[in-house]
Amino acid sequence: MIQDPSTAVQAFINGELDVVSTSDTNWGKTISAAGDSEEITVPTNAPEFFMFNLKNEYLSNTKIRQALSIAFDRQEMVDALRDGKSEPIYSLMPDTMKVGEKTYTELVDGKNHFVSEMQEQYPDPKVLLQEGLQELGKSTDPSQVTIRYASRGTDELSKKIGEWMKQTWEENLGINVQIDMMEWNIMWDKIDAGDYDIAQGGWGPYYNEPSAFLQLFDPDNGYFNSAKTGWTNEESKQYKELLEKAKNIVDDKEKAEIYLEAENLVVGNALIAPTYLEASPTYVKNYVKNYFVTTNGTVDFSQVSIEK
Repeated sequence: MIQDPSTAVQAFINGELDVVSTSDTNWGKTISAAGDSEEITVPTNAPEFFMFNLKNEYLSNTKIRQALSIAFDRQEMVDALRDGKSEPIYSLMPDTMKVGEKTYTELVDGKNHFVSEMQEQYPDPKVLLQEGLQELGKSTDPSQVTIRYASRGTDELSKKIGEWMKQTWEENLGINVQIDMMEWNIMWDKIDAGDYDIAQGGWGPYYNEPSAFLQLFDPDNGYFNSAKTGWTNEESKQYKELLEKAKNIVDDKEKAEIYLEAENLVVGNALIAPTYLEASPTYVKNYVKNYFVTTNGTVDFSQVSIEK
């Protein structure tokens, strides 16, 4: 067991390990330069996303949340912050998520990519923002809006994400973004207490079916329940009804369509803003054969061999 990632990478370089994973691009360049290993990069099935706290007056408005969700280019985000090693997502569901024998995305004809559809509909997200401000009876001057962003740690990546999002939201929407740098455990304490405006979340599903994600936002019993999200309106009640309805549906297509309605309430109406699927490279020595990494990170070691 090696706790420190840098120690593990160094052990791999020294020939003490056969396989290692790292998202550090500098280490990746060092490993690749040695030329004695293969890089395998597979996106996980665990989406990253921004959470919006509806207890905030501005974020109680759907259009303002939608504006924040579509105001950044996810491909630019992963290129700038993840060295292109991650996959941008426009739905809560990875395209590998299944309902029965077919993927959820296939069963709903790709209609779950709510973010990209909104980006096409509103090429200028500031229009949505100003419509939302008007609905709240506020001045439509975005410079009067200040939103807090809680970082998910004080490491280099968390700092880069916070700074990049601040710059992007301020440039594209004209609002003010205040970065609250804090450690991971402090951020979650604040989420538990509902003391945040925007925070970064993520989840790895325990099974490969849309309900593994959708049940997280059950306003009463979900991990991200209404106490954490402030989601206590009619839509949250409708959402709970849809989850209950889906449990009794046998037909895969019909079940997927119900899931689509539910996801629209979470992603289309921007309770959250999905961002990317992490894809940290795994480096495998050339003498290791048949080592394949799946989207949930498992490896069938019965097929693996070493040929030195």
